[in-house]
Amino acid sequence: MKSSHLIPIFICAISASVIGSTHSRASPILLTNGSFEFGPPPEFDSFQTEAAGSTNITGWLVNSGDVDWIFNYWQPSDGQRSLDMNGNMPGSISQTIQTTPGTSYQIEFDLAGNPDWGTTKTLRVAAGNYTQGYSFDSTPHSLANMGWARQTMLFMASDHETTIEFGSTTDIGTGVYGPALDNVSVMAVTVPEPSTFAMFLAGLGLLGFMAKRSKPISA
Repeated sequence: MKSSHLIPIFICAISASVIGSTHSRASPILLTNGSFEFGPPPEFDSFQTEAAGSTNITGWLVNSGDVDWIFNYWQPSDGQRSLDMNGNMPGSISQTIQTTPGTSYQIEFDLAGNPDWGTTKTLRVAAGNYTQGYSFDSTPHSLANMGWARQTMLFMASDHETTIEFGSTTDIGTGVYGPALDNVSVMAVTVPEPSTFAMFLAGLGLLGFMAKRSKPISA
């Protein structure tokens, strides 16, 4: 086989090595009740309001304000239940998970907004010392078509336990009609090592050398 024919194979091998190591996932952490399916039987058909201090939503603590635990009011993203992060006022929820210091994790969740008041809804996510804001325009959506959008956030654990918190930053004056939350998960992820990119660059250098050597010599 000619050396020029080896070049594409070499490119594929190096690319596969780099791409495969840039963002590989480990086993997911079993975040408890990520879709808010479990807890006491609902008192009402469509939703019930959970105030600060409530632990009725299995695995979760309502930290501040209050949230509406939605049952049959709008289209969920996963399962049968979800949350409106504004009950009668902006609310927040949290859950503490086991983590390994120095390990990177990815939070994933589905975000929408209460369409009864079509406007942009905002949400803040915190994990340890990391925070990130998100927004969702609920204007074009309805109870039957919420338009759920998958969101992600990366953080690095600094302790053996990390508290994940979701909090509404939406206040349109009435206190209600907040961001909608469902289908939360957390996974450990592997980020690329600097040596991986060094290998890639070295491979490109060798590729250039091979191409130069394989160029025919003019008569």
